[in-house]
Amino acid sequence: MKTRPGNGGFFQYSSPPFSWGSSYEASSTSPIAPPELVTVVADNRRLETMERKIEALNKKIQEFEEIVQDAVQVIELRDLSEDEAKREIEEYFKAHHGEVIDPARLQEELGIDIELACEICDELETEGKIKEA
Repeated sequence: MKTRPGNGGFFQYSSPPFSWGSSYEASSTSPIAPPELVTVVADNRRLETMERKIEALNKKIQEFEEIVQDAVQVIELRDLSEDEAKREIEEYFKAHHGEVIDPARLQEELGIDIELACEICDELETEGKIKEA
């Protein structure tokens, strides 16, 4: 025990005069934390765990976005009449004679809607200008 001077004499104390509540006092042998502090510490640990998980998820989302950006090709479709599209498709087939060309390639290369390209290819096949591979 320690002693220190007080008003008019000495008094004794065994621990610092801290009080955590009416029934909790700090002890020199085993400090007892109040339930509120235990709850705050547990909440902080859960929060830190959640923050790490969120950070990992954000990293995975960023990686996924990079993969998608590399895989996705944006095709700008042009506003063409059916006659203009047919003329361009015929010219494309002539320029690429002997190659296998599908409507998706026409869409990518010429910017023609794929449904319109399919219709025009069917017409050109019916007219005998192209044949199915």
